[in-house]
Amino acid sequence: MQRDGPTHASDEIGEEKRCLTCGELWPADSEFFFASKSRHGALMSSCIACMKERRSRPGYNRVA
Repeated sequence: MQRDGPTHASDEIGEEKRCLTCGELWPADSEFFFASKSRHGALMSSCIACMKERRSRPGYNRVA
């Protein structure tokens, strides 16, 4: 996990958020991050691409 630098940034494009899984800065919107179910108006800490990759791994939803 890469956690270098701030988790949020602003530039000429707008607000950006750092994915805590891949460490990349992405626009802070629903195109790149899922909405948080536990915090109203907040975004998840991992980007959609990282979440989908994690879910696609063998054994992710395995019931013991």
